[in-house]
Amino acid sequence: MRSSGEEAKHGEKSLKIDDMEICSKEYEIKDIDSSLIGKTIRFHGWVRSFHQIGKKSFFTVYSAGYMAKCMHVSEEEKIHLTKHTSVIVTGDVKKNFTKDSFPCEIHVKSFEIFGGKLAPTFEIDREQTSESFLLDHQHLLIRDMEKTAVLKVRAELLKLARAFYDEKEYTEVTPPTLVQTQVEGGSTLFKMDYFGEDAFLTQSSQLYLETVAPIFGKAYCIASSYRAEKSNTRRHLSEYTHVEAELAWIDFETLLSEIEDMIIYLTKGFNTKCISILKHFGVKMEALAVPEKPFKRLKHSEAIDILVKEGVKKEDGTDYTYADDIPDAPERFICDVVGKGAPVFLVKFPI
Repeated sequence: MRSSGEEAKHGEKSLKIDDMEICSKEYEIKDIDSSLIGKTIRFHGWVRSFHQIGKKSFFTVYSAGYMAKCMHVSEEEKIHLTKHTSVIVTGDVKKNFTKDSFPCEIHVKSFEIFGGKLAPTFEIDREQTSESFLLDHQHLLIRDMEKTAVLKVRAELLKLARAFYDEKEYTEVTPPTLVQTQVEGGSTLFKMDYFGEDAFLTQSSQLYLETVAPIFGKAYCIASSYRAEKSNTRRHLSEYTHVEAELAWIDFETLLSEIEDMIIYLTKGFNTKCISILKHFGVKMEALAVPEKPFKRLKHSEAIDILVKEGVKKEDGTDYTYADDIPDAPERFICDVVGKGAPVFLVKFPI
């Protein structure tokens, strides 16, 4: 949509939209840098911030994780833009003389509010808002740089997982998530009516992968899994992305070796691909230490002995016994003490 002389209403204020200057090429914000200084360009995106000083309006426009710094001077009435408003901007690329990180700035000649409507104002103060409220408004929060960084890194890790399996000649399959079988306790299943029959959201694609392992030898899937567990911890999610694989004709040590290879591959890939992504979004992080094969193996009984020796107690204040499972915090303690921060395989659990 192209506007000329239209006005976008915002309460009692109005925003006059100048005539749009046609440029031969439209740029992506990620491609706007100092090499374009002196040129007139056109680009689109969403308003990230906006403020005015006298007749000058300063705003940033973002798209795909990149931002452009803009300045607009109006001899007429003041303009007004709201956060997340969709805009198409035409302007001259100038040198940036301020101390911020932008390689250049855009002196706006004309711009268009896409659709002619300002985005509704909806500011969120994270420090004064409950976690429940923030989760209900994720569609707005994910536009922040920190959340964008999380999604970009997550996407890169999924690419790396697929690349690992592809290099090892696994076959990817897409199992159903509505099932009539279960792989764990029935109390953790999400149950629903499926045309008069009971159906469940899958907890794991293990059984499906086991059916295709004789066909392909090595198979994997990346799919959603669901657990109806009312636990408010980082390790208990009602829905999560599950990376699973099944291999035929292997022994236990071969399985552990395959897991070691994947962790090493993902760690190296994270350092190569994801550190730069985080840096772009303003998140400082050092490269991760790449573990070496073989990872340490620790029997369940040996882990219990270490916990007792080091005085690590259960929640009720008693010592761990050989019949106990080992929860999250003691597991991390064992990794620190035995693995020195590196992964540790906990094996030979009591039956």
